[in-house]
Amino acid sequence: MENSRKIRISGTEIHSEPFCDYEKWSEIPKESSDTLSYSDFFSKYMTRNLPVIISLDLSQWDSFNNWISPDRTSLNVEYLKSRLGNLPEVPIAKCEEQYFDSHRKIQMSFDDFLTYWKSRDAEKPPTELLYLKDWHLRHELPDYNFYHVPEYFSSDFLNEYLVDTQQDDYKFVYIGPAGSYTPFHADVFSSFSWSVNIFGRKTWIFVPPGEEKKLKDKFGSLPFTIDVEILREKNVKYFVVTQETGNAIFVPSNWHHQVTNEVDTVSINHNWFNGANLKAIYDALKACEESCRKEISDCSDMEGFDQQCQVMVKSLFGMDYEGFLKILSHIVEKRAKMLENDEISTSCDEFVFDESHLKYDLDRISAVLKQMSDEKLLLDLNLKSFCDKILQKAQKILS
Repeated sequence: MENSRKIRISGTEIHSEPFCDYEKWSEIPKESSDTLSYSDFFSKYMTRNLPVIISLDLSQWDSFNNWISPDRTSLNVEYLKSRLGNLPEVPIAKCEEQYFDSHRKIQMSFDDFLTYWKSRDAEKPPTELLYLKDWHLRHELPDYNFYHVPEYFSSDFLNEYLVDTQQDDYKFVYIGPAGSYTPFHADVFSSFSWSVNIFGRKTWIFVPPGEEKKLKDKFGSLPFTIDVEILREKNVKYFVVTQETGNAIFVPSNWHHQVTNEVDTVSINHNWFNGANLKAIYDALKACEESCRKEISDCSDMEGFDQQCQVMVKSLFGMDYEGFLKILSHIVEKRAKMLENDEISTSCDEFVFDESHLKYDLDRISAVLKQMSDEKLLLDLNLKSFCDKILQKAQKILS
C-alpha cells in the first residue's frame, strides 16, 4: 500500500519475557517522536513493560485542528455541534457519585453534553462534574478519521481483530472538565493502554506492578482513590506524571494508575495487547477463571460446571477462553498472509510489519498456546483441538 509505513524491529534487542527495571528511576522518561524510533520504543519500553511519555506532532489530526478553538483556549463547541451534535447518546461518568469501584454512568445526547460544557460558569465550582469517557466514536463513525494511531502503538492484536470482525472496539474519546478524574485502577484484560492529549493537561499517578498490594484493606480491596500522602504512608513506590497537550503516555500491563484532568482536557485512548504482553493477558484470564471456579466451588459436581465458569469469566473479565483463542487464531492467519505478501497492512491501513516483527508475534503466540494446550481445562471445554490447530499453524510458519 502506497501510504503504509513499514514497522521494523530487525536487529532490535528482543526480550521474550517482560521485566520492570524501574527501581532506579526517579521519574518516568520523556521522549520525542523526532528521535525515538519504533524499534527503540519496542526494546526500551514495550517489551520491558515500562511507561514512557512521548511528545508527538498532531498537526495532521483533524481532532487537534478542529475540535479546539482557533486560539487553542477552549473546546470548539460550535464545530463539534455541527459535526457530531446529532449523535443520540454518549457515555457520561458523574465524577461526584461513586458506584462500586467506578463512577455512576449515564447516557445523554452529545448535543446536551456540549450544552452542559458551554453553560459552566468559570467563576464558580460546577455543581456536577460530567466526564464524557469511553466513547466509541471511531466505531460509530468509521469513515471519520479524526486521529492517526501513533506508530509505536500499531501492533495491536485486540483492535485489529475487533475491527476486522466488525465488533465493538477498545478505541475511546475522553472529554472532561477541570477536576474530572478516573479513579485508581489497572486496565481491562491487564492490557496496555495509550493516551494522547489533543487539548489540556492531566496528572497521572502510577504504581508499578505488585506495589498496589500494599494498599489493600483487610478484605483485599484497593482504595477508590489515592494521593501522594497515602502512598508515602504505605511506603508504596509511585511516579507522578504531567501529560501536556501533544503528549502520548504508554501505560504498560498491570501498572495501576489514577488520572485527573487539571484543566479542561480532550484525549484519545486505546486499550490493546500484542506479543509483548500476551502472557500477561493470558495470566489474568486464567486468574479470573480460577477465582470464578473457587467462588462457585460448591456447585462443582453439577453438569456444565466448566461452561458456567466461562460465562462468569466473560461477564467479569470481558472475554472467555474461546474468545481469547479466536483472537489468536485470527492474528496467526493474518500474520501468515502478511509474510506471503508484505503489502498487507494492519486493519488501520497505515502500517505493515517487517518479517522479524511478524515472526516475533507468532513466536509469542506459540508460547502462550503451548501453555494453554497443557491445561486440562481446554479438554473439558472442548477447546484443545482448536488451540492445537492454531499452535500447529504458527509453528509451521516459524519452522
